[in-house]
Amino acid sequence: MVNLLHLVSESEVKAIISGISQCLVQGGRCVIYGPFMRNGVLTSSGDKAFHQSLIEADPDIGYKDDAWMLGLFQKHKLETVKVLEMPANNLAFVLEKSHIRQPKA
Repeated sequence: MVNLLHLVSESEVKAIISGISQCLVQGGRCVIYGPFMRNGVLTSSGDKAFHQSLIEADPDIGYKDDAWMLGLFQKHKLETVKVLEMPANNLAFVLEKSHIRQPKA
């Protein structure tokens, strides 16, 4: 389970997701958990305050957008099995390494 993506830059998120994809065997699963924007929107005043404090400390970090994450997963052949609403406005993305489809004969 990964819960740190709000504390690293987008380039570091890309490297983490790429690494997860490379390490998982076909059908292997991973959970990405944490605070995310929903379609570019922060969902609560607490999220807004926390995100603001993060970007004030380091402008390269902060909440990532859920749609951006879904696209990144797909790019790295990680199928989104479920997206779960979690406590404290967090999301959990359940991911599975895509199976290589055999060409039809």
